Amino acid sequence: IKGGISRGYCDSLMSYVRRAISRLRHRDDDNAEAKRSFRCISDDELRATFGALDPQSEQKLVCFLLLRALIAQVLESYIVIDRYLYIREQAQPSDQIQVRPIFAESVSPRNLCIIATKGC
Repeated sequence: IKGGISRGYCDSLMSYVRRAISRLRHRDDDNAEAKRSFRCISDDELRATFGALDPQSEQKLVCFLLLRALIAQVLESYIVIDRYLYIREQAQPSDQIQVRPIFAESVSPRNLCIIATKGC
């Protein structure tokens, strides 16, 4: 889940998955087919899929998913900065290098583009 994670959604894997599906349904992108498929997931299907986990495995999975969600944006930013610095090191003084968003961040944290133009 992109963004902050409320403490109330950390109680169980079922609540985390339900919240993630809810957020995916309400994204502002144009992927209607994906939105329809998320609407088709019932609570019974979720219980059948995730209910078979023992409590210890469920807790480990919840911790992993929360950790991944919390560090995703920082890691994406680090990768872009690293690539930007590499290009800048290889560039001539007249070259121009910019980092620009190419679409809304709500669509994906991978919304940044590095644009480099060679100077004369």
